[in-house]
Amino acid sequence: MAGIFEIITDATVDFVADVIEEHEITVIPMEFHIGGTSYQHHYDFREYASKDFYEALQSGLNSTTSQVTPNHFEDVFRRFAQQGKDFIYLGFSSGMSGTYGASLLAIRNLEEEFPDVKMMAVDTLCASGGEGLAVYIASKMRENGASMDEIATWVREKASKKIVHWVSVDDLKHLARGGRISAVSASIGTVLSVKPILRVNEEGKLEVVDKCRGNKAKMKNLVQKFEAMWEPEEHREIVIFHAQAREEAEKTEEILKNLDLCKKHQPEILISEIGPVVGSHTGKGCVSVAFWGKNRG
Repeated sequence: MAGIFEIITDATVDFVADVIEEHEITVIPMEFHIGGTSYQHHYDFREYASKDFYEALQSGLNSTTSQVTPNHFEDVFRRFAQQGKDFIYLGFSSGMSGTYGASLLAIRNLEEEFPDVKMMAVDTLCASGGEGLAVYIASKMRENGASMDEIATWVREKASKKIVHWVSVDDLKHLARGGRISAVSASIGTVLSVKPILRVNEEGKLEVVDKCRGNKAKMKNLVQKFEAMWEPEEHREIVIFHAQAREEAEKTEEILKNLDLCKKHQPEILISEIGPVVGSHTGKGCVSVAFWGKNRG
């Protein structure tokens, strides 16, 4: 099924394992540290189960993360270069991590050694399920004959601007501790029953955009934003991604399916789980929706 070039991404992609395997996407594992031990997060949770990770967070353990190093990227990229296989890396937002920058360094180190191999890295300005959506659509484009250059242009000019991420968390302490949002923004989460709503903005950074009192108001907020912004004529895929909140994710799916807009356009809705790398910063209970929109809102 795969094309003549490889699509590579990283473990912040937080996407459905079966879909990753079906579409032959290479996912680079990423490191996290919890309870004094370092682990590699793989897209299929083979080293550390999701349930165990979020239980550890709930027990009071802190988890920290590490970006993929240039050397790690080089090891992965070299494997394909030695086979003479071109590749494109679609990376975690540079607005949240230096991972994309590390991939560029790795490519520079390899280009002279493998002058006949085409190597590209593109910043998706997306994260987690939104990054997964970008990679998923790109893989389908490859299967339909798109070139690496066409995919790179599509990510830079469209996906990085039109994939919408609406993110709800139970509180903001994990995001503030990891530096993903400011301490001032995090103070919103200290108010009883307030459910913060965040988005990934045009610079690929997280920002707080709303606060809702209780889950019912939070869901109403997300649905209103979705109905106002979704552009199904271009891409109908919707990703609901969650941090050990499967029941709420399925409720979200049911609500979306019952909207007149979704009944008309019959979207492909995928539910995926947020892994430890992103989950270290969201905490348990995060439920998010990614879709193709008019803009990032």
